[in-house]
Amino acid sequence: MKSLVEYHNMDFDLIGQGEPQRVQTGVVSANFFDVLGVKPLLGRTFIPADEEHGAPALLVFSYEYWKRNYGGDPKWSAARFG
Repeated sequence: MKSLVEYHNMDFDLIGQGEPQRVQTGVVSANFFDVLGVKPLLGRTFIPADEEHGAPALLVFSYEYWKRNYGGDPKWSAARFG
């Protein structure tokens, strides 16, 4: 085995930008996107420090979600949610 990643589904409420929105997510390990060879269109994926205790949560939107909910506006690649 060359690499191992973590993935599990989770629903949560996305808050901090207007009305709370219930979203379905995939919670993944920091190396998830690197192992799959996936690069973000904007922003960044995860780094090992993102897995440290107390690190702020980081969101990576799917392209479809970003276009549908934020109109493809690049400012959302650095937005903070509560």
